[in-house]
Amino acid sequence: MFSIYYLIFTRVIFVRIPDYALYLLLGIIGYNFFKDCTFSAMYSLHSKASIIKKVYFPRYLIVYSSTLTAFFSLFANFCIVLTVCFIIHGVSPLVFLIPIPVICLILFSAGVGFLLTILYVHFRDLGQIWDVLVLAIFWITPVVYNIDALPESTQIIVFLNPLARIFMLFRHYLLYDYFDLRFLLITIGISLLIYVVGFYVFRKYQDQIAEYI
Repeated sequence: MFSIYYLIFTRVIFVRIPDYALYLLLGIIGYNFFKDCTFSAMYSLHSKASIIKKVYFPRYLIVYSSTLTAFFSLFANFCIVLTVCFIIHGVSPLVFLIPIPVICLILFSAGVGFLLTILYVHFRDLGQIWDVLVLAIFWITPVVYNIDALPESTQIIVFLNPLARIFMLFRHYLLYDYFDLRFLLITIGISLLIYVVGFYVFRKYQDQIAEYI
């Protein structure tokens, strides 16, 4: 995926983004985690239906386990990219802040995953719908392009997407040595809000899950 997008956006569509290879890698890794986390969470209860019907335990543990599985892949990929960043770009003084956007990404993805899990129990066609929506999310999130190239009015809309803000934090801290406290606090607040809402909705309806799967 990296090779294809890198060739297209450097040989066909000439983007002018400093350290574009690393910029693109960080976006792809973050997006892949979000995609894997939400899909695995959505299908997690249905795949464990036989256990859920026989034994009672907190259902959210199943969603957490699917998130943890996706995190292992994120961790491995991120270690590789960090190593490449240090070799090519050097060590940024803001690198110690990297755990913050990582946690924001996990919270946001888990929150969306909780909501999708409950919806999928009732609407099985959601899997096909989400397959299309997650592709749309890829293009409305600055994974392969620079948000600064967009009109200011469009930038405001794009920044309503928490993934866009999280990916920008990755790039700020690893590539561009840029820190904005207000931007960081808003991103943390939105990510935490999505997680709390998703978890609350899941806890509210988890006792009804066994009836529908």
